[in-house]
Amino acid sequence: QNSFWTSAASRAAMGKLSVRCEFVEGSSNKFWECVQDGASVTSSHGKIGGAPTQITKTFPGEAKAKNFFHSQLESKLKKGYTENGKAKTIGKGFGKALPKAASAASMKVAMKAAVKKTAMKVTKPSGGGKLKGKTLCFTGALAIKRSVASSLAKNHGAKVTGTVSKTTDILVVGQDAGSKILKGSSSIQYWDEKKFLKMVGMK
Repeated sequence: QNSFWTSAASRAAMGKLSVRCEFVEGSSNKFWECVQDGASVTSSHGKIGGAPTQITKTFPGEAKAKNFFHSQLESKLKKGYTENGKAKTIGKGFGKALPKAASAASMKVAMKAAVKKTAMKVTKPSGGGKLKGKTLCFTGALAIKRSVASSLAKNHGAKVTGTVSKTTDILVVGQDAGSKILKGSSSIQYWDEKKFLKMVGMK
């Protein structure tokens, strides 16, 4: 306990605090690092030699950041970790918060935006496009906006209708499709959204 507070006092005198601790016992082979810089504390942990996971926390002031650093270090030492110099995986610029990983929802939004942006730039292909002369209809929920899908179809020569009839050539089926899927002629083609996007050059 005394050695902990002695090393803590010497670290505090140095301004920025940085430490690496390791725990090697039995099948366990892991590390934990922590760096305090101003009001921010960044910790990193994982298997020794593996990819680290980093987390940055920001506190109201430097004093609270230092207190958090010391409390985390003391907790690790009580669990059997041993100090092994300064942090290695956090590196320079360690006081900055790491970017958050994109969620599935944000990825979907980004995909919609990209498709819409591309659709706005699409011009009608020479010769009328792959869907020239085809009557096309959409049913069910699509990953992209229906207006964007309609524009893509029209840009490739298709006639887009709101209802299915005997003249409908292609029915693009999304999730939770309604009664439209039961209508149309025996020669109607049923496409999923993936095939439709591929046909209009989006996949």
